Amino acid sequence: MKKPKGFSLLELMIVVVVVAILSAVAYPSYQAHIAASRRAEARAVLMEAAQYMEREFTLTGDYGSASLASAGLSTLPREGGSAYYQLAVSASGALFTLSATPTGGMSEDNCGVLILDQTGRQTVSGASLTAADCW
Repeated sequence: MKKPKGFSLLELMIVVVVVAILSAVAYPSYQAHIAASRRAEARAVLMEAAQYMEREFTLTGDYGSASLASAGLSTLPREGGSAYYQLAVSASGALFTLSATPTGGMSEDNCGVLILDQTGRQTVSGASLTAADCW
């Protein structure tokens, strides 16, 4: 009598169920990690934009003449692709406010809009989390 080689249908279905369970657990964690890394990138670019604004203030004595688009700081990711944050500046005189608004895949982010002003104050708008959790 020959012994059959290979897998039975039951063994194959058990493997499929195990893979499905692992995927159901791992995918949300992966998505949360991606969102956190994109948020960290947005925070870093907001800090870079604040430094740019300070350089402009040093040169001109006014924040109002600065443009994030000319500095290459208008969307994330910078290298192209589908944008997940839109950066904006509101500036006049000796005051500025930088904001990173989530779009695309990040539009459902719990942190909402990340905001940074000329004093270094870090806040959020439209968020279900606190500024301390998001920054």
